[in-house]
Amino acid sequence: MSRMSKDKKSSSNVNIPSIYLLFYHTPVVKRLAGYFDKRLLTSRNPEDPKLFASRLFLILLVCIVLAVMFISFALIIFLRFYRVTLLPAYLALSLVMLFLGVIIPPIAYLISILDISQKIDKIKNGVDAESFSFATLFVIFLKSGLSPVLLFRKLEGSKAFSFVQDIVVYVNRRVQYLSESIEQALLKAMDINPGKLFNDFMLAYVTAIRTGAPVIETMEAKLKDLSKQFSLAANLASDRLQGVAESYVVWLSSGYIMLYLVLIMGAILPFVGNSSSLLTVLGPVVVLVVPMVNLLFVYMADSLQLKFPETQSSAYKIFYISLPIGLVVAFLIMIFEHQIVYFITLSGGLQNVFPVSIALLIGLLIASAPPAFFYQKEMREKSGFEEYAVKFLNAISEGLLAGLTFESIVTRLKDAQEMGKFREVLRKVDGYLKLGYPLTIALKRGADSINEFTSRIALYTLSDMIEIGSMTPDNVRALADQINSQLVVRREYQGKVKPLIATPYAGVLVSLIATFLLASGILSMLNSGIAVYGPIATGLVSIPQIIFITAISGILNAFLAGLLIGKIGYGKASAGFIHGIILMIVVTLTIFAFVELRISIVPNFHSNISF
Repeated sequence: MSRMSKDKKSSSNVNIPSIYLLFYHTPVVKRLAGYFDKRLLTSRNPEDPKLFASRLFLILLVCIVLAVMFISFALIIFLRFYRVTLLPAYLALSLVMLFLGVIIPPIAYLISILDISQKIDKIKNGVDAESFSFATLFVIFLKSGLSPVLLFRKLEGSKAFSFVQDIVVYVNRRVQYLSESIEQALLKAMDINPGKLFNDFMLAYVTAIRTGAPVIETMEAKLKDLSKQFSLAANLASDRLQGVAESYVVWLSSGYIMLYLVLIMGAILPFVGNSSSLLTVLGPVVVLVVPMVNLLFVYMADSLQLKFPETQSSAYKIFYISLPIGLVVAFLIMIFEHQIVYFITLSGGLQNVFPVSIALLIGLLIASAPPAFFYQKEMREKSGFEEYAVKFLNAISEGLLAGLTFESIVTRLKDAQEMGKFREVLRKVDGYLKLGYPLTIALKRGADSINEFTSRIALYTLSDMIEIGSMTPDNVRALADQINSQLVVRREYQGKVKPLIATPYAGVLVSLIATFLLASGILSMLNSGIAVYGPIATGLVSIPQIIFITAISGILNAFLAGLLIGKIGYGKASAGFIHGIILMIVVTLTIFAFVELRISIVPNFHSNISF
């Protein structure tokens, strides 16, 4: 938004480290500031673009120096040590340092602008989601005969919107302080608004005003067009989420299994590499990096899914507390069972697999169970109103048409069976009315108890319609039709994405079972009594260690895969805590079946030799 003088004064009072101002007046920083100026405005960030660019340039410069150092060390290790000794450890170390040198600058840049990108994405999704209800209220205000200037002043006081509200305030300030017309101010607002649906709607309004077209008819037609655009956006989002789910399965069936295949082959085939060196290098990668790939897919799903500006679940706050507690409990169990050294060094064998797996399972259950419980509790209390919101609006429209007052309609509906769960909200509204609160305030208090966007926006919009005197049966019916069309599209979208939650379940279990079958089969053959010598004999030691690493990685992968399931199927990672619990239990049972029950695709020829 516009940077008002008070923003500049407040920012000037902030102590800025002098090191951030080193490149403030350089030509490079000025060019960067020109690039980031619009992005900062779009993200509602009042920071000075030159200061932001100067800080970013300093960070990138430091990271480039570090990158050059890492790459130089990588070349020195490769040329002076590896080429002389041909030890795989030197090659692995040089490759790791080269990798770090290459990725440090771009990662630093992405992290530096991540906050801006996330804010822009949040604003875009919020504005697009609110555009339908805003467009309905906008058309209702137009039908009420309000002038454009008065219309936007009325909209500025609306509590129905949060993201669109910033744009309305921006338009009003330009009209008030710069003496611009509404059309000019709207065109300026579109330049810094990332919401495409809102921009299309307001551009139709500006075009109708300037061309002399019938404004109300034009905006009503555009309102219907918005519904079609929303349906297309939902279909596109569901198709993209399907692509994310399929890509996740491809990753598990190729890249995930390939890492374990390299480890297993390195344990029995000398030309693949030294098994101890491979375990030293790839062991931490398998345990830490591989499960973290789930977070990358969570981010991909978050950027592609259909979003609504609903309040954030308190389950995340509970998780931030329960996660450290769960990890501490897991470590304490490992210490008590004398398994902590094997876990930290990843040097355990078959006898260590189940104790460490149980400790991890208990710790992660402690971390996941409380937020899963609170999420389910919140959903029961603050959701499930959408299907009744449209019935409520239609009942209001019919009641007004019959000559009843709004208050009497609420009193009759608060105990009606057809209102279902919405009766809780109506009883709350009726309670505030009996306490002497105005109807507009009572409706807003009722809306505050709802988490679902469409139900909440319906009550807020009714309150605004009452304030401007446009509460007519036709206007309420129009609002009901708009919300109903939005709900139909949302149900169709959810019907397409809900089946996708099966793909991470299948991918995680199939990849884990395939890895265990391969490792246990090779180990059974080595234990079958056939004489083995040389590097292949090391497989008797290395493969049990690989199974130990696989078990740890499998549980961590199941835990984070649950978050991906929640994000894909329900639009919220917090919905995945319960799925993470289910997956971890199933994975632990799978580990028990392979390690303790000694399931293998290769029979053991000597019963006295254990798996």
